[in-house]
Amino acid sequence: MTAPRVAICGWIGSTNLGDELIADSVAGLIDDAGARPTLVTIDPDRHPAGTSTIRHAKARDTLRLAHQLAGHDGLVFGGGGLIQDETGPLNLPFHLTRLAVGRILQRPWIGLGLGVGEVRRRSGRALVRAFFRGAVAVTVRDAGSADRLASLTGRRPQLGIDPVLARPSVSATSKPELVVSLRPINDHKQRRLADNAAPDPATVARWAAAIDQIATEQQLSVRFVSWDDSFDHAIHQRVAGELAHPATLDRPQAARVVEAMGTGRLVLTMRYHGAVSALLTGRPAVVLDYSPKMADLVEEVGSVLQLTAPTAAPSVIAAAAAEAAATTADPAARVRFPAERAAANREAVVALLTQIRG
Repeated sequence: MTAPRVAICGWIGSTNLGDELIADSVAGLIDDAGARPTLVTIDPDRHPAGTSTIRHAKARDTLRLAHQLAGHDGLVFGGGGLIQDETGPLNLPFHLTRLAVGRILQRPWIGLGLGVGEVRRRSGRALVRAFFRGAVAVTVRDAGSADRLASLTGRRPQLGIDPVLARPSVSATSKPELVVSLRPINDHKQRRLADNAAPDPATVARWAAAIDQIATEQQLSVRFVSWDDSFDHAIHQRVAGELAHPATLDRPQAARVVEAMGTGRLVLTMRYHGAVSALLTGRPAVVLDYSPKMADLVEEVGSVLQLTAPTAAPSVIAAAAAEAAATTADPAARVRFPAERAAANREAVVALLTQIRG
């Protein structure tokens, strides 16, 4: 029997390495289950040669998307934070268009390891209710997402895990470094600035003061790691220019970014998968709470991740760093996700393939 073809509909092909890791993890689940994954991506050129892809970057690509999805047997919607309008009004309709095409084609689908953020617009909530029906299975990455999706649809999803968190722990050599990953705060005007994206000067100065205080108190050097180079590197340059301590700027590829986050002794991150990387490598971290997903992750993990506002005073951020640094260094003791959470994602894929095979 020919292996089923399954299309993965996520935020794939962007410059964000976290989304690339999610796509790779979901494709691995599908491949392990005996099916052939296809990435629905905004940029096929970002993927290795031989990867099966469908380009869907703009509304005019939708007809071609429908034609190519007709040759697939099922869809995976996820993982990642697809159900939210924090990053702009077009984000949610764009992703749900793919799900709507699959439903028109009557292809079975699952939601996998989804993050559900704030859906502030009435139109967005109506779209979720209209299109988010008839799934074979739906898993979400955290309890907060489960609560928010249940409030939007009236149906409670199964608690799964972020697909990247289900990857094996990573062994990284520890150096006396503070590893820092910053990003723009979710602000439409800031995100339009692309390569020149940067917070206001007062925020840059506050972050620099916090990093200097942590580096002094913990006796660490400073290294910045970019997750989305189109935004992060410009911010890192600005903050590094304000530091009293010397700093290095790291711009890794996806294959090495998790290890790059874990080579320090302490992490300060405003990137969700920067915090996930800290967990995978067994490093304590301070998580800057710019989006509900950050608090959701910290709430589930415990004291190894310390949550504070990105607008907090430098002394507050430094105090959180001191508390995180005092926690155990044993990675196995930190990741408190039960095995059934990762199993829920695998079982959802198996349920999809069972439906496909009849």
